[in-house]
Amino acid sequence: MQQLALRAATEADLERLVIIHTGAFPDARGAAARRRNFEHNALGTLSDLQVVTRGDAIVGHAFLFSLGVFFGGRRVPVGGIASVGVAPEARGRGVGSWLIDKLHALSHDRGDALTMLYAFRYAFYERFGYARVGTSKRLSFAPESVPRALRQLARSAEIRAPQAGDLAAMRQLYEVEAAATTGALDRPTALWERLALGDRTHTILLEQGGVAAGYVAFEHVQIEPHAATKLVVRELCAPTALARRTLLGVLGSQADQCAEIEIEVASDDPIDLALGDVDAARHGRADVEHAFGTLVGGPMIRTGDLDRALLARGWPRDGRATLRTGGLARELVVTSGQLQIGPARIDGVSVTGGALSAIAFGSLAVADARDLGMATGDDEAIAEAGALLAQRHYFSRDPF
Repeated sequence: MQQLALRAATEADLERLVIIHTGAFPDARGAAARRRNFEHNALGTLSDLQVVTRGDAIVGHAFLFSLGVFFGGRRVPVGGIASVGVAPEARGRGVGSWLIDKLHALSHDRGDALTMLYAFRYAFYERFGYARVGTSKRLSFAPESVPRALRQLARSAEIRAPQAGDLAAMRQLYEVEAAATTGALDRPTALWERLALGDRTHTILLEQGGVAAGYVAFEHVQIEPHAATKLVVRELCAPTALARRTLLGVLGSQADQCAEIEIEVASDDPIDLALGDVDAARHGRADVEHAFGTLVGGPMIRTGDLDRALLARGWPRDGRATLRTGGLARELVVTSGQLQIGPARIDGVSVTGGALSAIAFGSLAVADARDLGMATGDDEAIAEAGALLAQRHYFSRDPF
């Protein structure tokens, strides 16, 4: 059997790549849309697409994007893996596993601290050390359920449709908010342009004293003419609590145009506790009288070089912790936001498998990891590590 090889894709490969992609992702997209995904992806270029060959035949493909993702207030270099596909005649022969290993090596060699992907099956990627880093909530609610006080706040607010010159201000708002979150993508220009040029998206810009303070972008969705209309929020960006309340009020003010609003938020976001009769336009069941929405699975993260990964993220609070994983014990000491890693002098907290990735770069608290059987340690060590590693729950508006 001929050996496998990996190289960057070229335009001459596209016809074959579209065929493999159609078999791996059998959705409604046509050949033209799949070709655009390869040639004009908002996260990279065709050179970011790696192809697997066996002799002269292409038998697989995957993107390895060069991304920046915010953790602990710092932009971390991440290898984003996407569109992993193997030709039907090559499946079951280890091609997918070989490809993933090669992508990890490429990512490490160029200096990435992590690799990240949105898995089609979690179990497949757990074999490579990936861990799930968080879920989000996709809420569905009647516009009338937005509190009256927020709708009144929106009526007196300075809001307008953005103009071409507002994109820079919107990017700045996003970057301020992103740096304060866990998992937000440092968006490349091509992605911003795609978001700004969406022909079905409506964007409302909030100003305070003539200065941009936040924005909300949404789309009206209707399954057929005259059916109930759903307002799907694509993005709500508000670096301050007042701006967020105002923009929620703006959404509530769309009641004449939609029967329901859908918005995805971080799993620890308390917005659902502020809403009224979320199901005003529908009925519940005997076992679930008021359904708020859906729990949505997030991405998976792998820390190949753990020390590199820990040193790359930000550390908002000082402290120390001792962690043992993979047979190696480390003492983490953070002083004035700077991390130092040294040999451990005490047992501290032992973490199994990829749990440390979910703790250090996701939504898993150290105490919860212990309760789930993914970590061990006495109460003092758990509390110490939990205080140092605590961060906001993982949430990204830009799955890939």
